[in-house]
Amino acid sequence: MIRSLSALASVLVLASAGTAFAAPYGGASQVSAPVNLESSRQLSLRHPDLVAASGGLQVQGMACVAGLRPNRGKAGVLVQHLGSNGQVLDTASAHLAGLRDRNARCGVYSARTDWQLAPADSVKVCAAHAGSCVGGAD
Repeated sequence: MIRSLSALASVLVLASAGTAFAAPYGGASQVSAPVNLESSRQLSLRHPDLVAASGGLQVQGMACVAGLRPNRGKAGVLVQHLGSNGQVLDTASAHLAGLRDRNARCGVYSARTDWQLAPADSVKVCAAHAGSCVGGAD
């Protein structure tokens, strides 16, 4: 009897976890588009999630300190909407949350946009210091 209750509890936990993973953004769907990451010597970017948001696109991701700790007030990311020819159509900026603690190694960001991606469009996310993309040259 105890084994069957334990097995039932395990199944219920797994089933509820599966439901949580199926809709991690409150039922909003993820958008599939090419994403180009441009990390810097200070910030290593992880692949973001592109989520369909009301009236546009929300880009959510994480960046981890890769070397010397960046200036907290100036470190963030720039998210760019690129057309099929690579032309920058629009840009959004986002601050890194969670890096205020001196022991924190990673922070998260979220940029909400009004972009509608065409099938050939892409997204570029770059490490930004003082408001501009820096690539490996910081």
